[in-house]
Amino acid sequence: MFAYNLVATFPLEILAPPGTRSLAPYKLNRLARLRDAPRCVRLVFALLEHNAKMEIGPLRMWLFFLVMAVAAHWFACFFFLAARLDAKEDRAWARRRAETTWGEEDMLWVTELVAGAANATRGAAGAAAGSYKVHRLRSVVHCYCRAYYWALVTMITTGFGDICPHTRSETVVCILSMYVGMSISCAAIANLTLLVMSGNASNMAHRDK
Repeated sequence: MFAYNLVATFPLEILAPPGTRSLAPYKLNRLARLRDAPRCVRLVFALLEHNAKMEIGPLRMWLFFLVMAVAAHWFACFFFLAARLDAKEDRAWARRRAETTWGEEDMLWVTELVAGAANATRGAAGAAAGSYKVHRLRSVVHCYCRAYYWALVTMITTGFGDICPHTRSETVVCILSMYVGMSISCAAIANLTLLVMSGNASNMAHRDK
């Protein structure tokens, strides 16, 4: 356990060569600390159940809300990452113009051809691929809020249609988020039904007395 925590917290960015533009890859080891997240959540809910004297039903509802929030966070990150990777992918210009990402449709960034532009003017017959550069138009916080909004409305409902997947990878993330969201929602509805039935049974027992 000590060795695991040491690897998860070691500042690998000090090993980065001088002049490295992005230190993000050197911080990925900190994601290993997520392994302790379920244990921490169980500890918090155990303390609430025993010390705060909360009933198991309402406590389970808060757990479902927490699971939904965390799942929406990860699907928002995956949805955003899929769009950014698709925007940077080298493809024929004619095909690239026909396939935009959700971030471009939502005016979060624009994609410009920076190499191979001469070949791209040949139209659909020219299959030459170019290099693309993504220019972000809004802040990272705004992009995350939009992605998180998409994740919540997709997982809880069927979505409002204002943010839609356009590429294959975005569609795969959308399908997975709907399955996960449907499972969590069904579990939450079942727990809410049990709470209502338990409340009705308590009222009936009190009235019969």
